[in-house]
Amino acid sequence: MCSEPLELEYLYTALPGYELLLHDGVASRSSPLALARHWQPDVVLFTAYITDVGTVIKLARQLKGLTKAPLIFVGGVQAEVTPKIFDDEAIDGVFYHNQLQGIAATLHHIQHSTDFTLTPGALFRRDGALQYNPPGGETMPLPIPKRVLFERNPSRYRYLHYRKCAVVKSSFGCPGQCSFCFCRQMNGGKYTVRDLDTVIAEIAGIEAAETIFIVDDNFLVNRARVLEFCDKLQASGINKQFIVYGTASFIADNPTIMARLREIGLRSVIVGFEFISDNALHEVAKSTSVANNDATVAICERLGIDLIALFIVDPQWHHADFRALAAYLQQKQLTFATFSVLTQFPDNSEVLPADTRWWRYNLLHLHAKPTHMSPDRFYCWLMYLYLLPGLNISSLRRMIRQCGFWQAMRTLLLSSITGVEQLGKLLLWR
Repeated sequence: MCSEPLELEYLYTALPGYELLLHDGVASRSSPLALARHWQPDVVLFTAYITDVGTVIKLARQLKGLTKAPLIFVGGVQAEVTPKIFDDEAIDGVFYHNQLQGIAATLHHIQHSTDFTLTPGALFRRDGALQYNPPGGETMPLPIPKRVLFERNPSRYRYLHYRKCAVVKSSFGCPGQCSFCFCRQMNGGKYTVRDLDTVIAEIAGIEAAETIFIVDDNFLVNRARVLEFCDKLQASGINKQFIVYGTASFIADNPTIMARLREIGLRSVIVGFEFISDNALHEVAKSTSVANNDATVAICERLGIDLIALFIVDPQWHHADFRALAAYLQQKQLTFATFSVLTQFPDNSEVLPADTRWWRYNLLHLHAKPTHMSPDRFYCWLMYLYLLPGLNISSLRRMIRQCGFWQAMRTLLLSSITGVEQLGKLLLWR
């Protein structure tokens, strides 16, 4: 998988009139520090998930050591929810609300030599510490982004066997209350949506894309809005493949809407199944049931929609719990599935040590010794679960049928290489 860096393209769109260099740290192998030495920027902006907090802080310190030290600011998803974890003397500010407008206002102040530390919705370093500025009104609507990175090389961006995959955001937050989920803390804990006419216009303008990945935390929320999306998309004449996130409860309750989505281009849906018992689902406040999960498998199979099922494994599990999940995967013949280790993320009130190993928050690593087995056995079970869907002959046949023999082989090969790499990291990076 290589996702279009939409947040960087939004920055490009929101900052006209400045000389900008966008560096995609996932797709590019060039060194940000080497680029900074050559380019000598006045300001460096970072966006990163929790796994790269340490990387951002390390780079910020190195950048401050340059002959011409830039101002350094951080934004993005992690900064929105837990801005304090970026508190380091090398970082001059962190944007947590109305970020695009806040960054634009800050750069305007810098350009005109006025006090940028008064910009609302951010933390700025004053008197040796990051200090809050309260939010400044309602969040401004997103502009239609200029996709300068995607248009430069659309073939670079893919999701599994879906090629030329562009990313679109049509809503913010999630109305669910799942206790384990980071997404429900975003957007101030509120669920808001973008105007659908604007979303359709944005999709229509991405001519180079074969696939549109709608990265809403949950696209399948409101029946009326989903149907309106279908109607407007069909009326526009857009012919694209779509990938969305959704819930098993919506899919199970709305098979006719899923059929309608399939007609207008839905090819894959990512669904959080989480657990295979109703008691476990109830314990994490997941508003669904195993019956809904089973119905989702059947509906997607009948409609020819790729189902990517997301599961959680608990460090308190016995061997029997892993065996039960493995049996479920084989019974349902799931082609695509992922497995995350149940992880407690830090909140904004916690002060974590400077040597925190942030990469351990990748939803694969343990943060404590498993209750009923050794860490090595736990990781072996985890790898076994990841291997099961790919080893299922029906899964391989389905992939060949949907995307052709060579593309299926390519996906299988790359997945196997990634799996071996991840297993090595799990066993070595303690």
